[in-house]
Amino acid sequence: MEQLSTSRYSSALIALIPTIGERQEVFAAASRLDLGAGFCDGLPFNNAMADIKDKWADNIAGKFYVDQQCIDCDLCRETAPDFFKRSDDGGYSYVYKQPTEQADIDKCMEALEGCPVEAIGNDGDEGK
Repeated sequence: MEQLSTSRYSSALIALIPTIGERQEVFAAASRLDLGAGFCDGLPFNNAMADIKDKWADNIAGKFYVDQQCIDCDLCRETAPDFFKRSDDGGYSYVYKQPTEQADIDKCMEALEGCPVEAIGNDGDEGK
């Protein structure tokens, strides 16, 4: 049987899974399955957390940011639309406004915790 190319199929697979909850279940199952050496390498859900070194330049300075693992699923923009926007050119989300009130921080944390690929970070520099 031919080994599947993750670069060829991972984006299509993600697009076919309709809800975030279902995506998370598929990602968890994929990590448990023995699909052959390297099958999951390069898939956008491999990294355990957002990496500040890979954050998009569009992010406004501050605690919250989106890194390059973003799959443009829209969850963060639906959860906290006052803080996340979509880059139409790049097809990813970014933080365009940092929250200051606790209720808004809670919304951004909900987006972070719900992100299916853990592309949202909250360890950004508050002053830069």
